[in-house]
Amino acid sequence: APNGSVPGKIMVMGFPFETITSVAAKEEVAGYILRFMGYDVSVDRQSIIPRTTELFQNYPNPFNPVTRIPYVIAADAYVELDIFNLRGERVLQLTAGRQSAGRHEVIFDGTNLASGVYVYRLSIDGQSVKAGKMALTK
Repeated sequence: APNGSVPGKIMVMGFPFETITSVAAKEEVAGYILRFMGYDVSVDRQSIIPRTTELFQNYPNPFNPVTRIPYVIAADAYVELDIFNLRGERVLQLTAGRQSAGRHEVIFDGTNLASGVYVYRLSIDGQSVKAGKMALTK
């Protein structure tokens, strides 16, 4: 602060905090901010493990050519995240492997794909959980 005797820090977010819909994600972001500000805090990992598995909308959407696909899983599991064209053909598998419970995010690069609408699907332990649509514009 001008003419202040103690150095300070400012945190500017490029989005409104209240747009974070998951309680776990809010706690995680708030913990990062408080640690950045110099407070000695810890977020109890147990409190931020989700109770349900969720697949969120990719962002940005539409995108060119890179987007992020966030999801949370409630328990350790074998996770697959696949991309399909509108004919139902799998064009890419983004994730295939065992993952721990919590928040995850995959970056999808559509550089080698044609413009159009694609479907992304999250499967947990071989069971399809949820799908979303995204638009690639070039």
